[in-house]
Amino acid sequence: MPPERLTVAEVTRRRREAHSRRSSSGRWPKVAVALVLVAALTSGTAVATNAFGAGDKFERLVRKIQLVVNPPPDRPTVATVDITPEPTDSPEPSVSLAPGKSAPPPTPAPVPKPVDVRILSKPNAYFASEYLKDWCAAAGVQMVLSILGHADTSVAFQRTLMNRVGEWESYSDSHNGQWGPAAMVEALAAYGVKGYQIHALATRAAALRDAAIAMEKTKSPVIIVAWRGAHTWVMTGFRATADP
Repeated sequence: MPPERLTVAEVTRRRREAHSRRSSSGRWPKVAVALVLVAALTSGTAVATNAFGAGDKFERLVRKIQLVVNPPPDRPTVATVDITPEPTDSPEPSVSLAPGKSAPPPTPAPVPKPVDVRILSKPNAYFASEYLKDWCAAAGVQMVLSILGHADTSVAFQRTLMNRVGEWESYSDSHNGQWGPAAMVEALAAYGVKGYQIHALATRAAALRDAAIAMEKTKSPVIIVAWRGAHTWVMTGFRATADP
């Protein structure tokens, strides 16, 4: 049978059809695999380098899963003392005077004087930085223990506190587990520092005034839970326009 004679146009058409069949059968699977690999490598790198906060989000997700699987124990712990606002000044009650007697002169109000209270001459000597970004509670407890002579400021001791937090955590103290105000009080007591209380106040100014009064009376540091519970500060002194 003589070979089929094709025109140039027919040869071109058949070549295009063959190329089209090869493209549809082999090209897309390779592209799909390449995209999957790139996506996997990109997400892993993002978590490792915390690009766009991916690492933090991944850690929060892992923590949520851990809390579902192993929630904090629901046990009694240190109660919180709610400090109510101080009453406003009320007018002095009227006094009945005998005939011919004049009212005594009013008691002059005390003249406020600035104060500068410090319980440490070198507070930096007792400073302990949080070893990891979410270890501020352990660092705060560590500093208080160090100031009162019950601990040092080493990373090793901070790790010990973190490893023991399971002894003090409770669901009522922190739904997220680990450190809450009550856990900090129990940790202090476990190392021999007893007498700390949890005070809750309505405003920042009231909380600072309450902390200043407590610190001045006890000559001991105060732990302040700031940023709506997201961070811990240690107070060892204050300046004020008057003695609180």
